[in-house]
Amino acid sequence: MKKVLVEGVTGSRTLVLVANHARPEPDLPLDDLPGLGGRFDLVARFVNAALLTSHGIREDTDAIVVFTQPGEPLAIRVRGDEVTGVGPDERSTAARLLGALEATPMPVWQAVAEGIELRTGALSDLLTDLADPLVLVHGDGEPLAGDRGAGTFVIGDHAGFTQAQRDRLVKQAGGVASLGSTALQADHVAAVLHHELDR
Repeated sequence: MKKVLVEGVTGSRTLVLVANHARPEPDLPLDDLPGLGGRFDLVARFVNAALLTSHGIREDTDAIVVFTQPGEPLAIRVRGDEVTGVGPDERSTAARLLGALEATPMPVWQAVAEGIELRTGALSDLLTDLADPLVLVHGDGEPLAGDRGAGTFVIGDHAGFTQAQRDRLVKQAGGVASLGSTALQADHVAAVLHHELDR
């Protein structure tokens, strides 16, 4: 069976969530992240799963969330080697992210808090300057194989990619990897992905 091979024992790892429904609005109520937040709870859980270990943080990993609604796409990047104040619960992480979203984003990455950056731009532009290989994580892909894999891994939210997004990402990516036939929440995908790449 063909596998998507990801190699590199020392490089950095970036996990990207394409959030088509979460709303990047700094005044979202923390008590209703799944409702008014458009599943901002999933965003917070994804960042935690991408960066946190049992008793620490992955300093070789960045977590990026690309918000596509409403208006111009907006991305937030949380750098594992710099961020502070991220706890294991989604509420405190959501508060940290929403606080960072109070800043005015620019078309280039801009630090808005310790270890947190913002920028505007289309998804394809945001992915251009990230580490190779670029791997789309999707149920229709090939099994993932690798040794301490480095690179950029793009994950969909609870509703998945739009067809237009998937078509663009397939063209841009070096491969499409699957973690199995069962659809998982984005935070679970991040955890399983790390497990596979860490082995």
